[in-house]
Amino acid sequence: MTRRYVLQKSADGSTDWLEEIEVWSQRARKRLEWDIMKNETGYTVRLTIDGSHVPVVGAGNSPRSAKVNLVQQVDRAEPAILTI
Repeated sequence: MTRRYVLQKSADGSTDWLEEIEVWSQRARKRLEWDIMKNETGYTVRLTIDGSHVPVVGAGNSPRSAKVNLVQQVDRAEPAILTI
């Protein structure tokens, strides 16, 4: 049986999105691979989960902010990816 896992936003807005996806990957025994690219305007990040590319890209001023942007998009647009 597959259960959907939803990343949890904290009530005070201090959610650590990277910690949330790490917790999910450990519970689901999934391997996360980050592909970080620097460009003229900042950074873009792609994520691979167990060898499958996630169909969204994160962007930000730093590698961390790009990762956070990507995880937020996965949580909103691709909830089927986050399963246990």
